[in-house]
Amino acid sequence: MGCGHHQPEHVLLRVPGKYRHNGAGAIVLRIMALAMVLLSESISAQPTADPFRWLETDNGQSRAWRQAQQARTVEMLSRLPSREQWQRLMAQSWDYARIQAVAVAGQRYFYYFNPGMQDHYELYWSELPAPGDASRNSFDVAAAGQTLPPVAGVTSDSWRSVSVNANGSAVLLQLADAWHVGFVDSGDSLALSANGQNPVLAAWAGSQDGVWSSDAQSLYYHQLRSTPSESANSATVYQPEEGWVIEALLPVPQSERVIVAESHQGRHRLTLLDDRSGTQLARWITGMPVRSDGFWQGDDVGLWFAGAIGDEFIFYRREGRRPAGDPVIYAASLADTALRPLSLDAPLENAQLSSVQVVGDVFLVEYLRHGQSLLYQQRLDGVIVGQVALPEPVRLDRMRAIEPQQLLLAYSGLTVPPQATLLDLSTGNTKLLSQDMPPAADLDVRLELSSMGHSAGENGTVPYFVVSPEKETDADSQIPDINNHVLVETYGGFGAPIELGFSIARYVWLLAGGHYVVVGPAGDLPQAVDEFVHVASALQTQGNKVSAMGRSHGALLVTMAMLKAPDVFSSVVADSGLHDLPSFLRLGGSPSWVAEYGDPGVEQSREWQLANSSYHQALTGESSPTSLPPVLTVARPGDDIVAPAHSYKLIAALQRRHGDKAAVWLYAAEGEGHSPAGAVNALILEYADRWSFLAWSPDVRQ
Repeated sequence: MGCGHHQPEHVLLRVPGKYRHNGAGAIVLRIMALAMVLLSESISAQPTADPFRWLETDNGQSRAWRQAQQARTVEMLSRLPSREQWQRLMAQSWDYARIQAVAVAGQRYFYYFNPGMQDHYELYWSELPAPGDASRNSFDVAAAGQTLPPVAGVTSDSWRSVSVNANGSAVLLQLADAWHVGFVDSGDSLALSANGQNPVLAAWAGSQDGVWSSDAQSLYYHQLRSTPSESANSATVYQPEEGWVIEALLPVPQSERVIVAESHQGRHRLTLLDDRSGTQLARWITGMPVRSDGFWQGDDVGLWFAGAIGDEFIFYRREGRRPAGDPVIYAASLADTALRPLSLDAPLENAQLSSVQVVGDVFLVEYLRHGQSLLYQQRLDGVIVGQVALPEPVRLDRMRAIEPQQLLLAYSGLTVPPQATLLDLSTGNTKLLSQDMPPAADLDVRLELSSMGHSAGENGTVPYFVVSPEKETDADSQIPDINNHVLVETYGGFGAPIELGFSIARYVWLLAGGHYVVVGPAGDLPQAVDEFVHVASALQTQGNKVSAMGRSHGALLVTMAMLKAPDVFSSVVADSGLHDLPSFLRLGGSPSWVAEYGDPGVEQSREWQLANSSYHQALTGESSPTSLPPVLTVARPGDDIVAPAHSYKLIAALQRRHGDKAAVWLYAAEGEGHSPAGAVNALILEYADRWSFLAWSPDVRQ
C-alpha cells in the first residue's frame, strides 16, 4: 500500500459518554401446511384476493409460520456440500483494512477506518504529505498499528453526519441524536445544546461540508425548536418569518456566507446570509426543495447546491426519472430573485447528470453512462474544457472541493476497491491518499451491449458488465462446479438501472472461480424484466449455468423474470424484495414510490400492479410455471424500508401454488435496516450461505 519510510500519525477523534444507536443435510423439500385466511380489497368493485395478509401481522400464527420456515432453511443449508468451504474462503478474504474517505481540511485527511474484522469503523485523521514529498504516495493506515479504543454504541451508522472545519482543527459529529464538536489537537469535545438539552440541530444540518465559518472559529446551526433559545454556543440568530421552516443550511466554500433553505406550504426559497452578522444578502425563489444530503427520497424534484463562482451560485438536479429536456443546472446571482437555467454541452448520448461540484472557476460535472462515472470540467457558459481521467468502470462515492484548484475524489468499482485521491486541477497531478487492498485476483471486466429490438436502451441494446477470472483460481480457493457458473445481478429501478459498487462478497465469488454479470435494464418494470431475461438467456446459450440475484426493487425484477422464464435460471436469491405492489403503501412504503409503481387507489395503476406484482403472479398468474428453480428469499425482520411481509407472502404464495415442487426458502438475515449490515461474522455467514446455495443449484424441477 504505502511506500517510503515515513509512517503517518493516526489520531482517533474521541467523543465522551455512551450513545444509543437507532438504526431504523439431505435437501428436504417438505412444505409445511399453510393456514389460509381469505381477505380481499376492492377498487371500482374489482376484488383482489389476498389470502396471506395474516403474515403481515406479528402474532402467534405468523410467528409459528416463520419459525417453521426458518427451521426448514437451516436444515437445508446445513447439508450443502460446499458451505464450510465458502465460510472459510469468505472469512479469509474479508480480513483486510478498509478506509472510507470523509474530508481533507487544512493539511489533514479525515477518514473512517476498519482494520478488517471489526464490527464498526472509527474516525481517524492523518497529516497530509508535504507538497512534493514523493516518499509518501499513500497512507498505509493498516501498518500504523494504532489500537482503536471502543466507544460504546458507536458504529459507522451512528455518525450520521461528520463536518470538518476549514483548517481541520474541529469536527462536527452527530452521534445518534446528540451533536458534538470534537477538537482535533486537544482531544476535547463540546456537546451542543440549547438550555442544556439535546438535540439542537436538524438531522441534515451538517450533511455536506458543515456550516462552519470561513475562519473555522464559529459554527452556524439551527435548532429543532420553533423558538430560538439562548445558547452559549450561538452568537447569531436568524429567525424565519411566520410559517417558514428551515430545511437545510448550505455552506458557501471559501466565503463568509451561508445559504438557508426554507419552505412554507409547498413553497421554497433560498436566503443568502453573511455568516458573521446574519445580514440577509439575497433571496431566491426556487420552486423546488433544496437538499444538502443524498439520502432524501424524491430526489428527482430536489435541488442540490454545487458551490459559487464569484457571485454566481450554482444548483443542480439529478436527472434520474426527470422529464426529458428539463434543465438540470441553475444559477442565481445577487441581482436576481429567481433561479435561471444554464445550458450545458452534453458529453455523450444517454449520459445522465449525477452530481456537480464547483472547483475554482469551473464545474466538475459527473455524468453516469451505463452506471459508470464520467467527470468533465465545464465553464459557466456550459462549454466542456476538459475531462478528469477515472479508472473504468467506477462510480464516484465522494467529490469535494478542498481549495480553489484541489479536489478530493473517492471512488470504487466492480473490480476497483475503494480508494481516495487528491487532484490538483491546475497541474493535473494526483496523490493517492488511501486504497483498500483485498486479496489479489486476476480479473477481466468488460462492457457488453446485447441487442434487443424493443428495448428503450441505447440503440435497442441492453448494457451489462461481465467480470471473469483471467486464469484458473488457486486450488485452495476454488469451489467445485462454479467455473462455468454466472451470477447475474440487477437493480433496474428508480432511474438507477445499474450499480457498480465494490463488494468483497461478490469479489469472493470471483476468487472461487465463478463469473459475475451486472445488468442495466433501462425500461419500466415489464420491459426491464424482458431485458434481464434476454441477457440471462444469452448467457445460458453460451453453455453457462445462470443464477440471478437482486435486492429491493431488483428482487422484484428477478422474481418476475424467474416466473416468466424459469428454465433460464439455476437458482435465485431475492433479497428484501418489494413483492406485493398493490399493498406497498399500506405496508409502509414511501409515497415517492408512486412515480415508479403507480397509485394503488387508481384503477389503471392497480391493474398494472397486479400484472407486475410477483406475489399476485405467484398466486394467480396464467404464465406462472409449473416448476421453479430453487429460490432463497432473504428477509430482514428489522427492515424499515421494505416490510419483510413482502417476502413472507411471496414464499407462501409460491408454496401454495407449487406444493412440494417449490424449492423456496426463507432466510431471516441479521441487521437492523434494509441493507446487509451488522456484525462482520453475521455478514460472512450470510454471504457464505448465499454462495453455497447458488453453487448447489440442483435441478429439483420435474
